[in-house]
Amino acid sequence: MQVLTTSEAVRQFQMHPATVLRLILTQRVSAHKDANGKWLIRRSDLERWNKQRIRRTPKLEEVGATA
Repeated sequence: MQVLTTSEAVRQFQMHPATVLRLILTQRVSAHKDANGKWLIRRSDLERWNKQRIRRTPKLEEVGATA
């Protein structure tokens, strides 16, 4: 079982740190704290979540594009 710290998860899965914390606190991914108090997250859980997530793309008017 491979585990990642929250900072490793942010880099590898291109997520915002708050998103990682929310996934942990809402128990969408399995995590536990190590002896130093850092969260450790199972890589397999993050991969499963990453496959299911829907990435929202901004609408053209939101990014200021002109037709």
